Amino acid sequence: MSLDIFEPKDKKSEDQTKTAMTYSKRIFYVYVVTCCSFGFLLGAGAIISKEGNALPFNFWYPFDKTHGIGYITALAYEALAISSNAMSHATIDCVVYSTLAFVRVQLSLLNEELRNLGSIQYSTAQSGIEHQIRYIAKHQAIKR
Repeated sequence: MSLDIFEPKDKKSEDQTKTAMTYSKRIFYVYVVTCCSFGFLLGAGAIISKEGNALPFNFWYPFDKTHGIGYITALAYEALAISSNAMSHATIDCVVYSTLAFVRVQLSLLNEELRNLGSIQYSTAQSGIEHQIRYIAKHQAIKR
């Protein structure tokens, strides 16, 4: 993704790329807040539950988890484990989404370049062929 062919050629393509990447960052932040909230609410739900000292999951612990510091430790561990697991899944989703956003922008820019291909006046037929070969190479690089 760091090849020269992916560098923005003009202000419009640079703006499109920045907009897509900014949107990807916003999606990531929403995922982070959602995952942290999920872990917090799961832990809070266990605290305010009508079942005395209910934990979100039924794990075995080498200590008494039904009351006191053992309950608080087990609850904190489970909430932290759930939050970190949710965060890792959200991060993977965001990486996939960001990659797809990058590919979408690059294909959109390639589409614009191909639309303008017929309006370009070439000095020789060879320069027109070289232009087309460059577009084919860019398309192949996007597919990878």
